[in-house]
Amino acid sequence: MTKLSQLILHSFFLGVCAVLLGALVDHYWNTTLFILLSTTLGYIYLRRNHLSVDQRKGALYATVILSIPTAISFYFLPTQAKAVAVFSAALTLLYAQENNFSLRKYVIVKPLAIAMCWTLNTIVISYEDPLFFIPNDHSVLIHVIHIFLLTFVLSLLYDLRDFKNGMDDTIVFFNYFGEKNTKLIIVTILNLSLVLSILFSSLLSASVALFGASLYTIALLYWGKPNKELVYTWLVDSAFIIYAVLAMVVY
Repeated sequence: MTKLSQLILHSFFLGVCAVLLGALVDHYWNTTLFILLSTTLGYIYLRRNHLSVDQRKGALYATVILSIPTAISFYFLPTQAKAVAVFSAALTLLYAQENNFSLRKYVIVKPLAIAMCWTLNTIVISYEDPLFFIPNDHSVLIHVIHIFLLTFVLSLLYDLRDFKNGMDDTIVFFNYFGEKNTKLIIVTILNLSLVLSILFSSLLSASVALFGASLYTIALLYWGKPNKELVYTWLVDSAFIIYAVLAMVVY
């Protein structure tokens, strides 16, 4: 069972990951603050059920406290970023439902929804005009594609953790396709996206970043220890740090 302090600390870590990814596109202070606060708030809300009954009240207090500065930072967002944030929040709420309308109940939709929300909350919202991408804006679009695919894959590693530890009652990839086939799907996605990135992108830093994050993810997939829930969770999300740092250093 997760402790409240562990959840809050990891939620903030995810917020930092989101900020680093957003910095690949832009550095507006109001967008950066919103990304940090909303990501931290959202993860606490989503993972609250992994707390003990006694600690869920503390998670509720934390979400209420964080919702105030999050709302204030939302007010100062550009109009386009507000539209992205609202759409992402709607997806998050649909995902968090515990009824038949929950996006978590569907094998394919679940990782797609996670990847969509994370990409919207990091790269897309950080772009100056996020609703008006143009086809030749490679520096932005390549990061959008990379983060979407990387998040999709990392969500499957989360599924592996939940599958191994009996933490999730939804039908995940590992139940449906089997462990061996799911791992093959993950490796195929990473390899194919890397090859396409090298062939069709002129942004070397993004290709190097994806290569490093992919190697790290595959190593976790085959040699990580999902039964060590806390350590494994931190290691999985660290793939975002690797991608962001490599993209910045090589650039």
